[in-house]
Amino acid sequence: MDQVAINIAANVMTSLLPFITKGADEFIGKFGEDAYEKTKKLLSTLRHKLAKDENATSTLKLLEQKPQTFRSAFEEILQEKLAEDEGLRADISNFLQKEAPYLELIQMTEEGKNLRVLKVRDMRGGTIKAKQEATKRLEDSTVAEFDTLG
Repeated sequence: MDQVAINIAANVMTSLLPFITKGADEFIGKFGEDAYEKTKKLLSTLRHKLAKDENATSTLKLLEQKPQTFRSAFEEILQEKLAEDEGLRADISNFLQKEAPYLELIQMTEEGKNLRVLKVRDMRGGTIKAKQEATKRLEDSTVAEFDTLG
């Protein structure tokens, strides 16, 4: 199987499952209104892009009803579709990149000790650009630290 398709499908499922399994209020409370709207748009995009494939659309509907039961089945179908259809792959990949969080962090100082630009705990998508600069000296400083990133 195509590794890029597998990765894109995994990112889609990481976004969709909390959306599907939690009610709107709980999802918004945990992830925010912006994440809710973006994930709703992702689901709508998938419905539209897969509309011509009866098996894919029926499995997506089943996933929405019983996510734990139909997760693997839908993810496998999505992997196959992404591997076969370059247009679908590009559309979903671009959507994920465009809608994913983007952080650009710059820390500038004359000198510093024990400075940290970024610490992430369980970020599963998006882009981070971090930079730390000192005109004199940095000591024991960290640009990034991760507990799970992708």
